[in-house]
Amino acid sequence: SARIHGGRVIRAVVMDRILARLERRFGKLAIENLTTFIVGGMAIAFLLGMLRPQFLTMLGLDLELVRHGQVWRLVTFLFIPTFTSPIWAIFSIYWVWLVGSNLENEWGSFKFNVFYVIGMLGTTVAAALTAPQSNFWLNTSLFFAFATLFPNYQILLFFVIPIRIKWLGMLSGALTIYRFVVGDWAERAAIVAAVSNYLIFFAGHAV
Repeated sequence: SARIHGGRVIRAVVMDRILARLERRFGKLAIENLTTFIVGGMAIAFLLGMLRPQFLTMLGLDLELVRHGQVWRLVTFLFIPTFTSPIWAIFSIYWVWLVGSNLENEWGSFKFNVFYVIGMLGTTVAAALTAPQSNFWLNTSLFFAFATLFPNYQILLFFVIPIRIKWLGMLSGALTIYRFVVGDWAERAAIVAAVSNYLIFFAGHAV
């Protein structure tokens, strides 16, 4: 209805104004090319994990170990590769770079930093309330944002089948809902926390 559409427009405008004010005050603190640092860290973590598999166990977001002094885990969990297979690890790192760099180019460094940090903090809260967490759902939230902003972006599925990102986004959204329903409370908390950035940024843009 017109009333619902108007409410969404208002929420979108308010969010954009808040981000603009924050950028004027704190824009200089934004990390430029944040995606490059993320994928660079993932590549280094993967290579070190190949040489010494137990290395990756030192990077996970385990708040109990953080309390015992391993504070680096608050950041290093961002760099754990999703896959251990070299081929799939390279693909996943490339995918994060593709999604993140396009978002950063579209939004600018500050807005992308805010989006990523909200998801990062949400994941940390989920780890504090439930169990150790990974970066999987945080990276999924990046994909949701990418699919929303670039629905007609086309890739070759399995390097053969052309498909638009919006269809993969819908499939990923359905699988996320499924995991929320069948998963344990730790996974549910991780999903809600990690995609909170998407909900905050795009609730006012939904159609």
